[in-house]
Amino acid sequence: MTKKPTYKELEKRVHELERADLDRKRAEKELQKAAVKWQAAFDAMSNSVSIVDFDGHMLQYNLATLKMFNFSDQEIKGKQCWQIIHGLSEPIENCPIIRMKKSNQPESMTFQNKGRWLKVSVYPIFDDTGQIKDAV
Repeated sequence: MTKKPTYKELEKRVHELERADLDRKRAEKELQKAAVKWQAAFDAMSNSVSIVDFDGHMLQYNLATLKMFNFSDQEIKGKQCWQIIHGLSEPIENCPIIRMKKSNQPESMTFQNKGRWLKVSVYPIFDDTGQIKDAV
Protein backbone atom coordinates (compact mmCIF):
# COMPACT_ATOMS: atom_id res chain seq x y z
CA MET A 1 0.00 0.00 0.00
CA THR A 2 1.29 3.47 -0.83
CA LYS A 3 1.39 6.30 1.63
CA LYS A 4 -0.98 9.20 0.98
CA PRO A 5 0.83 12.51 0.39
CA THR A 6 0.45 15.20 2.98
CA TYR A 7 -1.21 18.52 2.24
CA LYS A 8 2.23 20.19 2.31
CA GLU A 9 3.59 17.64 -0.22
CA LEU A 10 0.57 18.17 -2.50
CA GLU A 11 0.94 21.93 -2.23
CA LYS A 12 4.64 21.68 -3.14
CA ARG A 13 3.81 19.49 -6.15
CA VAL A 14 1.15 21.95 -7.35
CA HIS A 15 3.72 24.78 -7.17
CA GLU A 16 6.22 22.66 -9.13
CA LEU A 17 3.62 21.96 -11.81
CA GLU A 18 2.62 25.63 -12.00
CA ARG A 19 6.29 26.63 -12.40
CA ALA A 20 6.80 23.98 -15.09
CA ASP A 21 3.70 25.22 -16.94
CA LEU A 22 4.94 28.81 -16.75
CA ASP A 23 8.37 27.74 -18.04
CA ARG A 24 6.71 25.83 -20.90
CA LYS A 25 4.62 28.86 -21.86
CA ARG A 26 7.72 31.09 -21.85
CA ALA A 27 9.57 28.58 -24.02
CA GLU A 28 6.65 28.46 -26.46
CA LYS A 29 6.64 32.27 -26.74
CA GLU A 30 10.39 32.27 -27.40
CA LEU A 31 9.97 29.61 -30.08
CA GLN A 32 7.20 31.63 -31.71
CA LYS A 33 9.39 34.75 -31.72
CA ALA A 34 12.29 32.78 -33.20
CA ALA A 35 10.02 31.33 -35.91
CA VAL A 36 8.75 34.80 -36.86
CA LYS A 37 12.32 36.14 -37.05
CA TRP A 38 13.47 33.15 -39.09
CA GLN A 39 10.59 33.51 -41.56
CA ALA A 40 11.26 37.25 -41.91
CA ALA A 41 14.92 36.57 -42.69
CA PHE A 42 13.97 33.75 -45.07
CA ASP A 43 11.50 36.00 -46.91
CA ALA A 44 14.00 38.89 -47.07
CA MET A 45 16.32 36.87 -49.33
CA SER A 46 16.19 37.98 -52.93
CA ASN A 47 17.08 34.51 -54.27
CA SER A 48 14.54 31.72 -54.39
CA VAL A 49 15.14 29.34 -51.47
CA SER A 50 13.07 26.26 -50.73
CA ILE A 51 13.10 23.29 -48.40
CA VAL A 52 11.95 20.07 -50.03
CA ASP A 53 11.42 16.60 -48.61
CA PHE A 54 13.26 13.49 -49.77
CA ASP A 55 10.85 13.11 -52.70
CA GLY A 56 11.09 16.74 -53.86
CA HIS A 57 7.82 17.98 -52.32
CA MET A 58 7.93 21.68 -51.47
CA LEU A 59 7.74 22.02 -47.68
CA GLN A 60 8.77 25.62 -47.18
CA TYR A 61 9.83 28.42 -49.52
CA ASN A 62 10.43 32.11 -49.39
CA LEU A 63 8.54 34.94 -51.07
CA ALA A 64 11.15 35.13 -53.83
CA THR A 65 10.18 31.59 -54.85
CA LEU A 66 6.52 32.53 -55.17
CA LYS A 67 7.43 35.63 -57.21
CA MET A 68 9.98 33.85 -59.42
CA PHE A 69 7.59 31.13 -60.49
CA ASN A 70 4.42 33.23 -60.24
CA PHE A 71 2.55 30.86 -57.92
CA SER A 72 0.44 31.42 -54.83
CA ASP A 73 1.16 29.63 -51.57
CA GLN A 74 -1.79 27.30 -52.15
CA GLU A 75 -0.59 26.41 -55.67
CA ILE A 76 2.95 25.52 -54.62
CA LYS A 77 2.56 23.85 -51.20
CA GLY A 78 3.20 20.11 -51.35
CA LYS A 79 3.94 19.97 -55.07
CA GLN A 80 7.20 18.51 -56.26
CA CYS A 81 9.84 21.01 -57.27
CA TRP A 82 9.99 19.74 -60.87
CA GLN A 83 6.27 20.47 -61.19
CA ILE A 84 6.89 24.07 -60.13
CA ILE A 85 10.14 24.74 -61.96
CA HIS A 86 9.65 22.70 -65.15
CA GLY A 87 5.92 21.99 -65.23
CA LEU A 88 6.68 18.25 -65.39
CA SER A 89 5.30 15.25 -63.52
CA GLU A 90 8.74 13.69 -63.03
CA PRO A 91 12.31 14.90 -62.51
CA ILE A 92 14.30 16.16 -65.47
CA GLU A 93 17.35 14.31 -66.73
CA ASN A 94 20.37 14.97 -64.50
CA CYS A 95 18.12 16.41 -61.75
CA PRO A 96 20.28 17.71 -58.89
CA ILE A 97 17.88 16.33 -56.27
CA ILE A 98 18.13 12.82 -57.69
CA ARG A 99 21.93 13.15 -57.89
CA MET A 100 22.09 14.45 -54.29
CA LYS A 101 20.09 11.44 -53.07
CA LYS A 102 22.70 9.15 -54.67
CA SER A 103 25.84 11.11 -53.74
CA ASN A 104 24.77 12.29 -50.25
CA GLN A 105 26.38 15.63 -50.99
CA PRO A 106 25.40 19.00 -52.50
CA GLU A 107 24.63 18.99 -56.22
CA SER A 108 23.89 21.79 -58.66
CA MET A 109 22.81 22.41 -62.22
CA THR A 110 22.47 25.41 -64.53
CA PHE A 111 19.74 25.37 -67.17
CA GLN A 112 17.51 27.63 -69.19
CA ASN A 113 13.92 27.98 -68.04
CA LYS A 114 11.30 30.16 -69.73
CA GLY A 115 13.89 32.42 -71.34
CA ARG A 116 16.10 32.84 -68.25
CA TRP A 117 19.10 30.98 -66.91
CA LEU A 118 18.74 29.37 -63.48
CA LYS A 119 21.33 27.77 -61.28
CA VAL A 120 19.80 25.29 -58.86
CA SER A 121 21.94 24.13 -55.95
CA VAL A 122 20.64 21.40 -53.65
CA TYR A 123 22.05 20.83 -50.17
CA PRO A 124 21.09 17.74 -48.14
CA ILE A 125 19.63 17.99 -44.63
CA PHE A 126 20.51 14.90 -42.61
CA ASP A 127 18.55 13.32 -39.75
CA ASP A 128 20.09 12.01 -36.51
CA THR A 129 21.06 8.73 -38.18
CA GLY A 130 22.93 10.41 -41.05
CA GLN A 131 20.23 9.76 -43.64
CA ILE A 132 18.99 12.50 -45.95
CA LYS A 133 15.70 13.76 -44.60
CA ASP A 134 15.11 16.96 -46.61
CA ALA A 135 17.07 19.34 -48.79
CA VAL A 136 17.55 23.08 -49.26
